[in-house]
Amino acid sequence: MNIIPLDAGFGARINNVDLARLSESPEAQQSLREALLKYGLLVIPGPVLSPQAQIAASEVFGALEE
Repeated sequence: MNIIPLDAGFGARINNVDLARLSESPEAQQSLREALLKYGLLVIPGPVLSPQAQIAASEVFGALEE
């Protein structure tokens, strides 16, 4: 996983992370949580996720509201 700060003064681009397999990597989950706290915004380019995979990836950051 590569974390590249954006030029805007906040935010970071995250490269080389497979969000569909994020549940298999506690280390990647922790790195993403730390990056969100540090940069406030994460841009993660990649393939479109299924609704289920998007929910699973989002839950890394905490419980989702209904």
